[in-house]
Amino acid sequence: MTSDRGGPGMISLIILRLTHRRRYEGEVTVERMVRTCRSLLAIQERIVEARGHVPSILDIVIAEVPLAFPQAAGAVVKLLEGNALKYAAASGPATALLGHSVPLHEGFARACILNCEPFRCDDSEGEPDPHREECRHFGARSIVVVPLLVGDDAQGVVTIYSNDQGAFDDRDLLSACLVASPISYGLSIAAAQEANRRFQATFEQAAVGIAHVSPRGDFLRVNERFCAITGRDAADLLSGGFQRITHPDDLQADLHDVQNLLAGRKQQYSMEKRYLHPKGGVVWINLTVSLVNLPNGEPEFFVAVIEDISERKVAEQLASYDPLTGLPNRRRTEAMLDAALDKSDSDDLPTVIAFLDLDNFKSVNDTLGHSEGDRCLVAVAETLQRQVRRGDVVGRIGGDEFDVILRSSRDDAAALLARLEKQVRKLGVKHDWQIGLSAGAIAVEPGSTLPRERLLHLADLLMYSAKQSWKEARRSEGSVVERVFPIEDAFNILNVEHFGKFLGSAPPALRVV
Repeated sequence: MTSDRGGPGMISLIILRLTHRRRYEGEVTVERMVRTCRSLLAIQERIVEARGHVPSILDIVIAEVPLAFPQAAGAVVKLLEGNALKYAAASGPATALLGHSVPLHEGFARACILNCEPFRCDDSEGEPDPHREECRHFGARSIVVVPLLVGDDAQGVVTIYSNDQGAFDDRDLLSACLVASPISYGLSIAAAQEANRRFQATFEQAAVGIAHVSPRGDFLRVNERFCAITGRDAADLLSGGFQRITHPDDLQADLHDVQNLLAGRKQQYSMEKRYLHPKGGVVWINLTVSLVNLPNGEPEFFVAVIEDISERKVAEQLASYDPLTGLPNRRRTEAMLDAALDKSDSDDLPTVIAFLDLDNFKSVNDTLGHSEGDRCLVAVAETLQRQVRRGDVVGRIGGDEFDVILRSSRDDAAALLARLEKQVRKLGVKHDWQIGLSAGAIAVEPGSTLPRERLLHLADLLMYSAKQSWKEARRSEGSVVERVFPIEDAFNILNVEHFGKFLGSAPPALRVV
């Protein structure tokens, strides 16, 4: 970004000031003023043509300075490099110092750079070391020094020097400012080009996917890695928004976070989500999004950074999910139960933990074979998943045992488990599997401190008690629909003595569904 202090727009203003002053003082001829202005305009035109090429810009200035300052022995352009000033261009005797650097604190330029103000010295021999010593290196007795501004910061100085003392006056100092102005302009162009080049390299060659997204959700710009991760070319991505390629199950959470950014409630957000691959399937990514605002505070675009985590998700799937049914395994459901219990204080509803066991499943394996048994387990898993709500958890503990975790009232949980038993029984009749379902469930009220292991064990005990009731009912009545669920009271179902040994006493936060 350029500053008005260093841009070519200042030339006209300074020329007007110069003309006004000289008109009244009458000490400089019109010819000299015209010659100076022409030289400065020529510098400006050639610098624009240089298109930000710094060496060319410096060479142009050095070549044109003698035309504007006939009393000068030469000129020097020094640029900041850390805490030193490097001789980047020079004419006259100072050419011998090209490439040489001097500490910033050892020259006339220090105050000029720190204050961003021009400086004139009529006799360097009257100055203290080390300023005098630097001037002696190229025979300078009088100098004018002007800062080179890029934005609001000085990035160097231009020095015009003479071998004679008192060679420059205030008018020359003002002319030197005119010389510095197009140099500053050229350096600003070069800085902007370099910043853009680095941004382009960072954006295009980044090891992560990067995209700019409009506040409406349309892709504005994507890099190659983003295209590779999503499996789409840039034209395809730029023709639509992120909603089009986001998995439907992840979209609402993503949009919710976007609204928080737009409302200023968040500075950025991260999430794991899925993109729909054009060849089928999904790509798991880790997404980080931040918002770039205009100077007036209005949103301009989002910066989205993505990493492909598909391999990690596959590994997690293998470690956390049952390979036959695709349901969360025991370890995964226990972690999900911990998370549900941690969040139980967010509302007044209890967390319901239910253990489910298939009745008579062994006969399926024994009479129809293990392949049919596997088909039965997969069908039961799909049936259970269809009956629960989004957000409820269905897992496979092992063998023919399943569990369900949900946030629900006792009545709603009882109705759900009764429905599960009914659907599993219908499934068994349809395939001639002769299976049923036994369930034991407890409702854990918010604030319970009972360990997760005890809660699971209690639900397990209730499930086996229900299973025993199923067997007894089958032997006596041949129908078990009314005996599987609900369990009205644990003390009526379980042996009171055993139950007391396990819990000591039933805590008030524990209820049987």
